[in-house]
Amino acid sequence: MTKKITLVYIIVIFSTAFFQSCNSKEGDDQNPQNLNDKYFEGKDIRGRILLPEGMSSEDLEVMNVMSNTDASPYSEGEFGLDLDGTYTAFFARYSNSEVALMGYFYPGAADFNITPRSTALAMVMMTPAVVSLSDEGKKSFIA
Repeated sequence: MTKKITLVYIIVIFSTAFFQSCNSKEGDDQNPQNLNDKYFEGKDIRGRILLPEGMSSEDLEVMNVMSNTDASPYSEGEFGLDLDGTYTAFFARYSNSEVALMGYFYPGAADFNITPRSTALAMVMMTPAVVSLSDEGKKSFIA
């Protein structure tokens, strides 16, 4: 029963985000205020990896954090990336290249820490249904 409720909940969320993105005004890209949100040039971000409760730093042997355009060593509890893109996932990787946790950059993000919550957001934002949304639709979906 709870699986059915969860499935319905997910479908409603995706449908709402999809229809909101379809309702955005044609030509919004020409509005200077929207251009500021849409086109960021080279974003330097810095963050930390905040582990889930019950996991210690000894459990996490992350070697680097990477995005589709940059990689950074994870040292002294911090990383830094130069991102290219408005809505971009980045990954904390173990030495064997497996992904440990993920982060997600979007306009208006409060911080760039990699946490269990940012991992969940990145996983949802990378699904085909959400990737195909417009930037305005993604913004509405995150809000």
